[in-house]
Amino acid sequence: MASLAVVLLLCVLASPVWGEAACDCGTFLSTDQWVQQVVILRSTLVDNCHAFITCRRACIEQFLEVTGGGNLSHQLDDGETVGQLFCRALNERGDPHLPAHLVHLYMSLCEGPWEYAEVSTREPLCCLDGQHSSCQAFPQGKMSTMPVLQHARVVVQAVYHTSNI
Repeated sequence: MASLAVVLLLCVLASPVWGEAACDCGTFLSTDQWVQQVVILRSTLVDNCHAFITCRRACIEQFLEVTGGGNLSHQLDDGETVGQLFCRALNERGDPHLPAHLVHLYMSLCEGPWEYAEVSTREPLCCLDGQHSSCQAFPQGKMSTMPVLQHARVVVQAVYHTSNI
């Protein structure tokens, strides 16, 4: 009986709820009808599966660093802009054309559902033939500001401007 208690205790202690847990960060386009993954950012470890605020902060810091504060024109180390990185990723998935859409940051804690992290790019992303381009090329395009999740939990339905962080 004592050995069963020890085994149960070890299982509980080994569980991600009590040990280090994966915090995944990613960028997505979304409207009220669909969600499209753009780029998954680097995963980080947090204390446990209840560390929502820590995970959110880590994702926001990473997003702001990678995008230069949510700027699609920010140049990456390889010389490519953030906007071009996003358009290239969409093009590789078979979506070469994109009228104006904000790119939203989402987070997933312990392989749970993706949740909007209340941060988006400062300007909408537009792609033409897989190239980051001016959104004026798409006058009929509408900018999406309402993130929606496939595994919907209620999320804030507004763009959180990076200047408010």
